Amino acid sequence: MQNILQKNTRFNQFRFIPRFEIKGKNLIKGMRMEGLKKLDKIFYRIQNVVNQGADEIIIDDIVASLYSREIDINFLKEISNFINIPITYSGGVSDLNDIDNLLKNGADKVSLNTITYSDINFVKNAIKNYGSQCINCTIQTKKINEQYFCFYLSGREWSNITLNDKLEEAINLEFGEIFIFSIDYDGLEKGIDADLFDSINTQINIPVLYGGGVSNINDVNLLIKNDFRGVVISSSFHHNNFDINKIKSIIKI
Repeated sequence: MQNILQKNTRFNQFRFIPRFEIKGKNLIKGMRMEGLKKLDKIFYRIQNVVNQGADEIIIDDIVASLYSREIDINFLKEISNFINIPITYSGGVSDLNDIDNLLKNGADKVSLNTITYSDINFVKNAIKNYGSQCINCTIQTKKINEQYFCFYLSGREWSNITLNDKLEEAINLEFGEIFIFSIDYDGLEKGIDADLFDSINTQINIPVLYGGGVSNINDVNLLIKNDFRGVVISSSFHHNNFDINKIKSIIKI
Protein backbone atom coordinates (compact mmCIF):
# COMPACT_ATOMS: atom_id res chain seq x y z
CA MET A 1 0.00 0.00 0.00
CA GLN A 2 2.84 2.35 -0.89
CA ASN A 3 2.05 6.09 -0.90
CA ILE A 4 -1.58 5.51 0.05
CA LEU A 5 -1.40 6.57 3.70
CA GLN A 6 0.20 9.98 3.56
CA LYS A 7 2.95 10.63 6.08
CA ASN A 8 2.10 13.29 8.66
CA THR A 9 4.41 14.12 11.54
CA ARG A 10 1.44 14.79 13.82
CA PHE A 11 0.61 11.09 13.78
CA ASN A 12 4.03 9.51 14.24
CA GLN A 13 3.19 7.53 17.37
CA PHE A 14 2.10 3.97 16.59
CA ARG A 15 -0.56 2.86 19.07
CA PHE A 16 -1.50 -0.54 20.47
CA ILE A 17 -5.23 -0.71 21.12
CA PRO A 18 -6.95 -3.76 22.66
CA ARG A 19 -10.57 -4.14 21.59
CA PHE A 20 -13.10 -5.61 24.00
CA GLU A 21 -16.25 -6.85 22.30
CA ILE A 22 -19.19 -6.95 24.66
CA LYS A 23 -22.80 -8.08 24.69
CA GLY A 24 -24.38 -6.30 27.61
CA LYS A 25 -21.77 -6.69 30.36
CA ASN A 26 -20.42 -9.93 28.94
CA LEU A 27 -17.07 -10.09 27.18
CA ILE A 28 -17.37 -12.13 23.98
CA LYS A 29 -15.26 -13.03 20.97
CA GLY A 30 -15.89 -14.79 17.69
CA MET A 31 -14.10 -15.70 14.49
CA ARG A 32 -14.82 -13.75 11.32
CA MET A 33 -17.40 -11.91 13.45
CA GLU A 34 -19.43 -15.11 13.87
CA GLY A 35 -19.75 -17.92 16.44
CA LEU A 36 -19.56 -15.60 19.42
CA LYS A 37 -18.15 -17.16 22.58
CA LYS A 38 -18.60 -15.77 26.06
CA LEU A 39 -15.38 -15.06 27.95
CA ASP A 40 -14.90 -14.20 31.60
CA LYS A 41 -13.13 -11.65 33.82
CA ILE A 42 -13.47 -8.55 31.66
CA PHE A 43 -12.01 -6.22 34.31
CA TYR A 44 -9.05 -8.54 34.85
CA ARG A 45 -8.43 -8.66 31.10
CA ILE A 46 -8.65 -4.89 30.80
CA GLN A 47 -6.22 -4.40 33.67
CA ASN A 48 -3.88 -6.92 32.10
CA VAL A 49 -3.57 -4.99 28.83
CA VAL A 50 -3.15 -1.72 30.73
CA ASN A 51 -0.26 -3.29 32.64
CA GLN A 52 1.19 -4.46 29.31
CA GLY A 53 1.37 -0.92 28.01
CA ALA A 54 -1.81 -0.49 25.95
CA ASP A 55 -2.13 3.07 24.66
CA GLU A 56 -5.93 3.04 24.77
CA ILE A 57 -8.80 0.55 24.53
CA ILE A 58 -11.96 0.11 22.47
CA ILE A 59 -15.20 -1.01 24.10
CA ASP A 60 -17.43 -2.33 21.32
CA ASP A 61 -20.99 -3.47 22.04
CA ILE A 62 -21.25 -5.54 18.88
CA VAL A 63 -24.99 -6.26 19.04
CA ALA A 64 -26.32 -2.94 20.35
CA SER A 65 -27.24 -1.62 16.88
CA LEU A 66 -28.63 -5.00 15.82
CA TYR A 67 -31.09 -5.05 18.72
CA SER A 68 -31.51 -1.25 19.04
CA ARG A 69 -30.44 -1.65 22.63
CA GLU A 70 -29.86 1.24 25.01
CA ILE A 71 -26.22 1.97 25.80
CA ASP A 72 -25.18 0.89 29.30
CA ILE A 73 -23.64 4.12 30.54
CA ASN A 74 -23.08 2.76 34.06
CA PHE A 75 -20.97 -0.10 32.72
CA LEU A 76 -18.84 2.39 30.79
CA LYS A 77 -18.41 4.44 33.97
CA GLU A 78 -17.26 1.33 35.83
CA ILE A 79 -14.60 0.69 33.21
CA SER A 80 -13.44 4.32 33.02
CA ASN A 81 -13.07 4.48 36.82
CA PHE A 82 -10.96 1.35 36.66
CA ILE A 83 -8.27 2.53 34.21
CA ASN A 84 -6.40 5.71 33.29
CA ILE A 85 -5.94 5.37 29.52
CA PRO A 86 -8.28 6.68 26.78
CA ILE A 87 -11.44 4.75 25.89
CA THR A 88 -13.12 4.64 22.49
CA TYR A 89 -16.73 3.43 22.61
CA SER A 90 -18.55 1.82 19.70
CA GLY A 91 -21.98 0.26 19.33
CA GLY A 92 -25.60 1.40 19.34
CA VAL A 93 -24.97 5.13 18.90
CA SER A 94 -28.08 6.59 17.27
CA ASP A 95 -28.35 10.25 18.31
CA LEU A 96 -26.33 13.14 19.68
CA ASN A 97 -27.56 12.46 23.22
CA ASP A 98 -25.81 9.08 23.06
CA ILE A 99 -22.53 10.75 22.15
CA ASP A 100 -23.01 13.41 24.83
CA ASN A 101 -23.64 10.79 27.52
CA LEU A 102 -20.68 8.68 26.40
CA LEU A 103 -18.24 11.58 26.43
CA LYS A 104 -19.49 12.78 29.81
CA ASN A 105 -19.23 9.34 31.39
CA GLY A 106 -15.81 8.00 30.52
CA ALA A 107 -15.43 7.76 26.75
CA ASP A 108 -12.75 9.90 25.14
CA LYS A 109 -13.85 9.07 21.59
CA VAL A 110 -16.84 7.50 19.86
CA SER A 111 -16.54 5.33 16.76
CA LEU A 112 -19.45 5.08 14.31
CA ASN A 113 -20.19 2.23 11.95
CA THR A 114 -23.77 1.13 11.24
CA ILE A 115 -25.30 4.60 11.34
CA THR A 116 -22.84 5.87 8.71
CA TYR A 117 -24.75 3.77 6.15
CA SER A 118 -28.14 5.23 6.98
CA ASP A 119 -27.81 8.78 8.29
CA ILE A 120 -24.99 10.93 6.90
CA ASN A 121 -26.57 14.09 8.34
CA PHE A 122 -26.24 12.63 11.81
CA VAL A 123 -22.56 11.92 11.15
CA LYS A 124 -21.99 15.50 9.95
CA ASN A 125 -23.75 16.90 13.03
CA ALA A 126 -21.76 14.65 15.35
CA ILE A 127 -18.45 15.82 13.90
CA LYS A 128 -19.60 19.45 13.87
CA ASN A 129 -20.75 19.35 17.49
CA TYR A 130 -17.98 17.30 19.07
CA GLY A 131 -15.05 17.70 16.70
CA SER A 132 -13.10 15.25 14.58
CA GLN A 133 -10.86 14.44 17.54
CA CYS A 134 -13.82 12.73 19.24
CA ILE A 135 -15.56 10.99 16.33
CA ASN A 136 -14.03 8.02 14.48
CA CYS A 137 -15.22 5.74 11.71
CA THR A 138 -15.22 1.95 11.91
CA ILE A 139 -15.11 0.09 8.59
CA GLN A 140 -15.68 -3.68 8.49
CA THR A 141 -14.69 -5.21 5.17
CA LYS A 142 -14.29 -8.54 3.41
CA LYS A 143 -13.30 -9.73 -0.03
CA ILE A 144 -16.06 -10.76 -2.43
CA ASN A 145 -15.13 -11.74 -6.00
CA GLU A 146 -11.66 -10.20 -5.62
CA GLN A 147 -13.02 -6.86 -4.42
CA TYR A 148 -13.38 -5.53 -0.87
CA PHE A 149 -16.85 -4.49 0.25
CA CYS A 150 -18.05 -2.96 3.50
CA PHE A 151 -20.41 -4.51 6.03
CA TYR A 152 -22.23 -3.23 9.09
CA LEU A 153 -24.18 -4.58 12.09
CA SER A 154 -20.97 -6.37 13.16
CA GLY A 155 -20.35 -7.89 9.74
CA ARG A 156 -23.89 -9.18 9.26
CA GLU A 157 -25.17 -6.82 6.57
CA TRP A 158 -23.58 -6.21 3.18
CA SER A 159 -23.64 -2.54 2.16
CA ASN A 160 -22.70 -3.05 -1.53
CA ILE A 161 -20.24 -0.18 -0.98
CA THR A 162 -16.60 -0.79 -1.82
CA LEU A 163 -13.84 -0.20 0.72
CA ASN A 164 -12.32 2.58 -1.39
CA ASP A 165 -15.64 4.38 -1.74
CA LYS A 166 -16.22 4.18 2.02
CA LEU A 167 -12.71 5.46 2.73
CA GLU A 168 -13.28 8.45 0.45
CA GLU A 169 -16.56 9.17 2.20
CA ALA A 170 -14.91 8.99 5.64
CA ILE A 171 -12.17 11.38 4.53
CA ASN A 172 -14.68 13.86 3.07
CA LEU A 173 -16.75 13.76 6.26
CA GLU A 174 -13.57 14.59 8.22
CA PHE A 175 -13.60 11.77 10.73
CA GLY A 176 -10.71 11.97 13.17
CA GLU A 177 -9.54 8.39 12.59
CA ILE A 178 -10.51 5.30 10.63
CA PHE A 179 -10.50 1.77 12.02
CA ILE A 180 -10.37 -0.88 9.27
CA PHE A 181 -11.31 -4.41 10.34
CA SER A 182 -10.81 -7.44 8.13
CA ILE A 183 -13.81 -9.74 8.61
CA ASP A 184 -12.03 -12.59 6.82
CA TYR A 185 -9.13 -12.51 9.30
CA ASP A 186 -11.00 -11.55 12.47
CA GLY A 187 -10.15 -13.78 15.44
CA LEU A 188 -7.89 -16.15 13.50
CA GLU A 189 -4.50 -14.95 14.83
CA LYS A 190 -2.87 -16.13 11.59
CA GLY A 191 -1.50 -12.85 10.27
CA ILE A 192 -2.96 -9.75 8.69
CA ASP A 193 -4.79 -9.25 5.41
CA ALA A 194 -2.04 -7.87 3.15
CA ASP A 195 -4.32 -8.16 0.11
CA LEU A 196 -6.57 -5.60 1.76
CA PHE A 197 -3.66 -3.14 1.87
CA ASP A 198 -2.94 -3.62 -1.81
CA SER A 199 -6.59 -3.05 -2.71
CA ILE A 200 -6.63 0.50 -1.34
CA ASN A 201 -6.18 3.15 -4.01
CA THR A 202 -7.46 6.15 -2.09
CA GLN A 203 -5.05 8.77 -0.73
CA ILE A 204 -5.62 8.92 3.03
CA ASN A 205 -4.42 11.87 5.10
CA ILE A 206 -5.92 10.98 8.49
CA PRO A 207 -4.81 8.27 10.93
CA VAL A 208 -5.80 4.73 9.92
CA LEU A 209 -5.66 1.75 12.28
CA TYR A 210 -5.99 -1.92 11.36
CA GLY A 211 -7.56 -4.92 13.08
CA GLY A 212 -7.92 -8.57 12.06
CA GLY A 213 -5.60 -11.54 12.52
CA VAL A 214 -2.73 -9.70 14.20
CA SER A 215 -0.58 -12.17 16.10
CA ASN A 216 3.09 -11.14 16.26
CA ILE A 217 5.76 -8.50 15.79
CA ASN A 218 6.03 -9.20 12.06
CA ASP A 219 2.42 -8.12 11.64
CA VAL A 220 3.13 -4.93 13.58
CA ASN A 221 6.22 -4.16 11.52
CA LEU A 222 4.24 -4.58 8.30
CA LEU A 223 1.61 -2.14 9.54
CA ILE A 224 4.27 0.40 10.52
CA LYS A 225 5.99 -0.03 7.16
CA ASN A 226 2.69 0.80 5.45
CA ASP A 227 2.19 3.92 7.59
CA PHE A 228 -0.70 2.69 9.70
CA ARG A 229 -0.98 4.61 12.96
CA GLY A 230 -1.98 1.73 15.16
CA VAL A 231 -3.12 -1.84 15.58
CA VAL A 232 -6.39 -3.03 17.10
CA ILE A 233 -6.16 -6.46 18.73
CA SER A 234 -8.52 -8.74 20.65
CA SER A 235 -8.01 -12.52 20.31
CA SER A 236 -4.23 -12.42 20.72
CA PHE A 237 -4.69 -10.62 24.04
CA HIS A 238 -7.41 -12.96 25.25
CA HIS A 239 -5.11 -15.92 24.58
CA ASN A 240 -2.06 -14.21 26.11
CA ASN A 241 -0.17 -14.38 22.82
CA PHE A 242 0.75 -10.71 22.59
CA ASP A 243 2.89 -8.60 24.95
CA ILE A 244 2.80 -4.90 24.10
CA ASN A 245 5.73 -3.78 26.27
CA LYS A 246 7.95 -6.49 24.80
CA ILE A 247 7.07 -5.55 21.22
CA LYS A 248 7.45 -1.83 21.96
CA SER A 249 10.93 -2.43 23.35
CA ILE A 250 11.98 -4.32 20.23
CA ILE A 251 10.62 -1.91 17.64
CA LYS A 252 11.58 1.12 19.75
CA ILE A 253 8.52 3.33 19.46
